Amino acid sequence: MAKLLVHHKVQDYNAWRKVFDELTFNRTRFGSTGQQVYRSPSDPNELTVITDWHDISQARAYAQSNDLKEGMKNAGVISQPDVMFLDEA
Repeated sequence: MAKLLVHHKVQDYNAWRKVFDELTFNRTRFGSTGQQVYRSPSDPNELTVITDWHDISQARAYAQSNDLKEGMKNAGVISQPDVMFLDEA
């Protein structure tokens, strides 16, 4: 099992969440098997998103996709995302 962790700040959580939910099909098409969204207790527009994948190659392909780049733009991401790939030990 692999994980893609993305940490970023958004302009408005509710607007971001709507776009994120609409893109579930795209994540699934790339091989995502689930996701979790976490909000900072001190800033509800600071998010960490963890998506689940069968393997790292699927996570990397999605992270480099135009689908994700366009989705982040449309969702109001206002910071450079911190991205981390994790592989289960």
